[in-house]
Formats: sequence, structure tokens, C-alpha cells
Amino acid sequence: MATQDYDYLKPNYSVLADEAVLKCRRLVRRRVSRTTLTGVAELLQVHREGSLGEVEVYEERFLHLRCDVVVVVNDDTAAPQSLVVANKPPRLPDLHHHLGELLIRAGKDADAAFEVRRGGGGGERFAAHRCVLAARSKVFKAELFGAMKEGDAACVVVRIDDMEPQVFRALLFFVYTDSLPEMRKEEEEAMCQRLLVAAEVYGMERLKLICESKLCKYIDVGTVASIMALADQYHCRGLMKACFDFVSFPDNLMAVLATDGFYHLSRSCPFITEELIGML
Repeated sequence: MATQDYDYLKPNYSVLADEAVLKCRRLVRRRVSRTTLTGVAELLQVHREGSLGEVEVYEERFLHLRCDVVVVVNDDTAAPQSLVVANKPPRLPDLHHHLGELLIRAGKDADAAFEVRRGGGGGERFAAHRCVLAARSKVFKAELFGAMKEGDAACVVVRIDDMEPQVFRALLFFVYTDSLPEMRKEEEEAMCQRLLVAAEVYGMERLKLICESKLCKYIDVGTVASIMALADQYHCRGLMKACFDFVSFPDNLMAVLATDGFYHLSRSCPFITEELIGML
């Protein structure tokens, strides 16, 4: 318990007669608890066995004593060591923010470059840092430091021909910041599906689970079949369970069976469609 210095006037004992008779008065200083009552009790304990001097005993054989204790708080007394509260240490640097800034400013200090294009579309070049990528993904580590790297050049160049540039940009953002970039609501479902595939390719399990969680919000009659196919292909058990929970309601299941998505699901994942039909 925190303590504080108080100035106590030693208890003034007096006999309750016609006039109060002062028996003792002396200034004492004691370090006691902050709770005043506790401090007073301790002080009285110190003096209760002290000599009160001679007092007159009345015929009623009762002796009435009054004890006055004055407590004066020393406002000008320096706070004891136990009351000194150090300022909170400064907040630790915002690591993901600093790494995000590092990605944004990647240029002269970058030692890896990715040329990303999908199909015949236009490509885009991304600068990055090998040590950051290798720390986040064993696949990146193998590409950038293993036998797959292109020689011993100061800047390793990796070509990616099967991913859209905006998906790779979001992947890099997650690598550096451990979070997803802001997305427009109408783009989030498609982006999360593509990012889930990228997470599988680069062995980034946390990103994969985040995408699964977000895709669960978009399960409806029109999307559940395609999401089931994705979950089956990339072994997303949590996402698949969410889909089956949705179609476990008879009305939802009947509506799904009538969609084009169910037809495509029957061609890519026939065992799933058989299980759905068996739920009727």
C-alpha cells in the first residue's frame, strides 16, 4: 500500500470534567498508510500504554477520557519514493506502419523485382526487399535465395505470368504490414478469392485464413457453389463448413440447386453435388 508523510500531534488526553485538562501534547512524525483511519489507529496503538499522568476518579467509579488527534498533511513534503509514478514508456514503434512505408519507398534500396502479368494483359514491375519476403514465405525464400534465383545479381528479378498485378500488390502489402489493403466493397469478394489462391501458392497460411474468414460473409445463393469449388480445391475446411451450414436450410439448398453455379460445381466437384442432392 502506498504511504505518505503526515504530521501528527500526539494525542491530547483530557478528563471530561468541568474543563478539559491537557495531559500531553507533542509533535510526532510517522510514516503511515495513506488511509487516515489506519494511520490514527497505529498512532493510538503506540501511545495507548503510555503514562496518562494522575487523574481524579469520580464517585461513580467511571473515568471518561477524551482523545483529540490532529492530522496535518504536509503538502510541501516531497512525495515518498513509493508514490513516484514514472511516465509511461513511449509507445513502441508501429512496426507494420514502418514496413509499409519501406514498401512504398522501395526503389534504390530494393534488391528484388517482380515483373507480374496475367495472360496477354499489361504487366507491372514491383520493387521489394528479399530479406522481408524470405522471412514471410518459404517460397519467396527459395525463389530469392535458393537455386531458383537468377545468378548473384544485386537485384534479383522474378517473373510471374499467372497473377494479376493488383493481386500481387495486395499480397506484397500483406507481406509488409500483416494486413489487407483497403478495398471497395464490390471488389472485396473477388480480390479475397484471388488472394486466397496467392496465399496457397506462397505458403502464407495466415493470409489464407483471413481470406477464408472474409469470404464467409459473401456466402449466399448466388455465390455458394463457386465458393465451395474454391474451398475444395485449396483445402479450406472452415470455408467449406460455412458453405454447408448455409445449404443445410432446405430453402437455401433448393435455390442453390437451380443456379448455374451448381451446374459448374457438378462438373468440377461431382462428389460435392452428390452430397448436396443427398441432403434433400
